[in-house]
Amino acid sequence: MLLCSLLESYSGCLSTNMSGLQCLATENIWFDKHNYDEAEKRFYEGANGPATHQQQSSSHGGGDQELVSRMKSLELENQTLHKVVEEMRAAVQKLESRVAVLEKSPAPAAVHCAK
Repeated sequence: MLLCSLLESYSGCLSTNMSGLQCLATENIWFDKHNYDEAEKRFYEGANGPATHQQQSSSHGGGDQELVSRMKSLELENQTLHKVVEEMRAAVQKLESRVAVLEKSPAPAAVHCAK
């Protein structure tokens, strides 16, 4: 219904050769937004059946506990991954410093061949 009214108003704008701004000026959907929101709410409540407060709270109770336990396991995994990343950074820094030392000093084979 809403889509039809929008399409009708848009096609009316096109047929009368109105500019986009003029077309939006004639649009009144945002002034009646609360009506559209209420209609949408009624539609979804009707499509899903009436929801009782007891059903909602019971379904959220188990879901909340599951969510909390999953969140804790993810936080633990995150901490573990942070530790692994820090260990890898330290290892890479050690390797970089060793490579830098090796690059600065002449290779023993090159010194031996020069003699």
